[in-house]
Amino acid sequence: MGRLLTRSSDRRPRDDAASQDERIHGYLTEGRIRILEVTEDSIRAVCRGLRGVYRMSWDAEDGWRCSCGSSGSCSHLSALQLVTAPA
Repeated sequence: MGRLLTRSSDRRPRDDAASQDERIHGYLTEGRIRILEVTEDSIRAVCRGLRGVYRMSWDAEDGWRCSCGSSGSCSHLSALQLVTAPA
């Protein structure tokens, strides 16, 4: 039996504010964010997301980055930013 394929327009939107807040909260409370390194100039971390493990980083030259492929700020980076606020 074949797989049921859906068009992206048939799927429920994932990026509404409530669901993004829930994901951010889950990443933090479930220990899904692991900070690997923090220096004066950079941050390296990973997040166990809904569809895989994503590499995240920040540095002064390139800013915030996540390997999830989202255009713009994603929930993975939002969670990381909450726990790595600059002093």
